[in-house]
Amino acid sequence: MDLDGDGNSLEPLPTDLDGNLRVWGAAPDLGAYEFGAPPVTSEPDAVRPALALLLMPNPTREDAMALLRLAAPTDARVSVFDTRGRQVLVLHEGPLSAGEHRFPIPRELPSGVYLIRASDAGGARTVPLTVVR
Repeated sequence: MDLDGDGNSLEPLPTDLDGNLRVWGAAPDLGAYEFGAPPVTSEPDAVRPALALLLMPNPTREDAMALLRLAAPTDARVSVFDTRGRQVLVLHEGPLSAGEHRFPIPRELPSGVYLIRASDAGGARTVPLTVVR
């Protein structure tokens, strides 16, 4: 769609996903639409996920960390898979208390895209990790 009649139909839309006017010449603010951002709320009774997984840094050149947050004690498994679905390694398998747990991702992983999967009896979360060497 040509927005200003200059014949260029590849112009970005003048509004963001919420309908707010964009600031020309600046990167759009994705805000709540950012991928991988942990949920944030100020409501004390808000529903929080029982299992949350965050990788940092991502992409990574050196050491990376898998951060797992649990709402309740559970038996959990944190695994690394390649893009063909093959399990490359297991970072943790067994009981964990409620709260935050950190698992280092070995720097021996060769360059590529991996899927880090955390699972318990209540469900699973999978987050892609890009390793650049």
